[in-house]
Amino acid sequence: DTNNPTCDQVRIIIFIYPTHERVIFCIFYVYTIPDNGSETKFHF
Repeated sequence: DTNNPTCDQVRIIIFIYPTHERVIFCIFYVYTIPDNGSETKFHF
């Protein structure tokens, strides 16, 4: 589901959209889930 990117996709978003708010939100998400939490969904 493209509306719920995985952790790897969230890291890509950080590179594509290096905006202040999005970077903080994405970094917070990436660091609050385990490395093997690729199935965890990111909700916009």
